[in-house]
Amino acid sequence: VEHLCMETDTAVQLEIVRRGSGRGRISVRWRSQNVSVLPESYEQQEAKVKFADGQLSASVIIQIIDNDAWNVEALSLVHLEDPVNCVLGELSTTTIVYLNDDRFPSRVEDMENGRAVVIGFLKHMVHMFKSDSHRGLLYKLYPAVSWTVKQALILLAVEQSIPDNRPDLIYAGSAVYLVNLCVHWKLDQMFEALNLEGQARHHLRAAMLGTTLQMEQSAQMEFPLGKVANLLGFGVEEASKVFTNMFKLTEDAAMVVFMIAFSAFNVSSALHLLIFPFLMIIVDLITLAFRWRAQTEYYDEFLDEEGAWKALSSELIELRSTVTTYRAGGKTVKQFEDQHSVRTPLRCRQRGCVQAAVEAAGHQGKHMWATMWASLGVSRVAASSTDR
Repeated sequence: VEHLCMETDTAVQLEIVRRGSGRGRISVRWRSQNVSVLPESYEQQEAKVKFADGQLSASVIIQIIDNDAWNVEALSLVHLEDPVNCVLGELSTTTIVYLNDDRFPSRVEDMENGRAVVIGFLKHMVHMFKSDSHRGLLYKLYPAVSWTVKQALILLAVEQSIPDNRPDLIYAGSAVYLVNLCVHWKLDQMFEALNLEGQARHHLRAAMLGTTLQMEQSAQMEFPLGKVANLLGFGVEEASKVFTNMFKLTEDAAMVVFMIAFSAFNVSSALHLLIFPFLMIIVDLITLAFRWRAQTEYYDEFLDEEGAWKALSSELIELRSTVTTYRAGGKTVKQFEDQHSVRTPLRCRQRGCVQAAVEAAGHQGKHMWATMWASLGVSRVAASSTDR
């Protein structure tokens, strides 16, 4: 038995029905159990329900805590247990389905604003994996600390340990170096153990699959099988890379800050040289601003073409018995080749090689800005199904 309610509802009412003659007093306890509700939106609830003589039903009120974070439909269970003067029937457990009315990514209204979509997507992922994300960010700060320690040990060796023939400093520096190396390695292993990219892929694919299965007919026409397969594959892979690239960006940013601070402390007479790292960052930002829209369009074309031939191949596989019966294999293979091979070179001549653009856009994860499109694609699927 399922009870549907909206996330914005304040409570949902359940009815406990008593079968039989209704004679005598009975009681039963109920308790809730979380399945997939976000922790901040779930409150453990339980109570005892008493039936008076002749009473055949009683109401139970389950409180609902709303939030503004997007999620797939959430589930919780309500169990009946500890019956007194009665026996529990087969329907002793019910499911409460909480329908989500928030947009994906959370708090993003303009889905054409790529910057807002990416920021909203990252906030959503950090919110979903709050503890692991915070630990991951903390772990990624240490490489900058490790670099600073190594540079300080080198300066100590060059300026004091070796010129002054201080073996005690050399031994101490070697010990510090080994400890620093071990800590760096251990934190890298701890970061890998978080498996943040795998968690992101699992969450996004489950969310997209659940959303796709609830689409109305018009939305299914807009997102055919091939397009959904692409988003579940390429789209999710690139979107999860956007999430993990946030940690890489944190590591690089911390490294830049520590390098500048270390250089400023040790080379105070050449502070003007520190302008070059900032100039490099500015150049990268300008390049990003000019290239990301075009690369997004190329990647969009790539996904559309991939979706088209995947949808066709799926349809042909489903109809393979019919194709074999009517000996239409050659014709259907030719149709597949035309769609898979001919259209792409045509567009390459018109707008430049799509595959090269995909690689330049970071399909292999080389550039942060191009992978942003994947999160936009994921958000389009979720937003379309939510609007519908």
